[in-house]
Amino acid sequence: MQTNRPNSLLPSREDLINIVRMTLEEDVGSGDITAALIPAGRAATAKIIGRESGILCGTHYAEEVFSQIGLTSGSVAIDWLVGDGDEVKEGTVIASLSGSARSILTGERSALNILQTLSATATTSRHYARLVQHTKVKILDTRKTLPALRTAQKYAVRVGGCDNHRVGLFDAFLIKRIISPPVAAHRRRHSTQDLKQRFAGRNRSANVGRVRRSHCRPRRYCHARQLRFNANHRGGKTHGGKSQTRSIRQHR
Repeated sequence: MQTNRPNSLLPSREDLINIVRMTLEEDVGSGDITAALIPAGRAATAKIIGRESGILCGTHYAEEVFSQIGLTSGSVAIDWLVGDGDEVKEGTVIASLSGSARSILTGERSALNILQTLSATATTSRHYARLVQHTKVKILDTRKTLPALRTAQKYAVRVGGCDNHRVGLFDAFLIKRIISPPVAAHRRRHSTQDLKQRFAGRNRSANVGRVRRSHCRPRRYCHARQLRFNANHRGGKTHGGKSQTRSIRQHR
């Protein structure tokens, strides 16, 4: 069965081959010593069945697993009943396999690992894509992928209906303004209104300054109100007869 996803979403053939090659090198190594106990000419059939609902992804990788194994252990034919991007229910027969028993047993774990991982990514992406489908919002992925599966998981994100951000550190800039956890927590805890109420009625002053824009971030993101208050409000001391001031910016 052919996938119902546009060809533009398909992963690079070179990346696909390399990912499967590394997967098999890790799992099969110098050879499957258990499968070697089975006569070389023995044929077998198998089925891939969904154990829970989700979005299928990774059929091309699974095919490549058996294609590479078939070069040494015998060929395997796969009949896909569901394609990448299709919704799968619990108990759905996804594919039927027939061919070399050795090849099926050697490749089944690698093929299932890839299918499960990419289908999980596609399922999660589809969930969030549906939440914003009535808007113009685009949900982008990150670089927080499993080692060696960057392009594969980004493919799964696209299959699920979300969009890719940058592939790595080489193809796009990303500038962050990092706020340390204590400062971030302090800002959340003390809004401008909270502080005004806290000092109301006391013999101390709390002056709200004018609205100004931060110089650290783009203007549209950083309308901030500045609150200045005397250090003595927290039991602080004056130095040289002058009170110390602090500034807290509450970002909207």
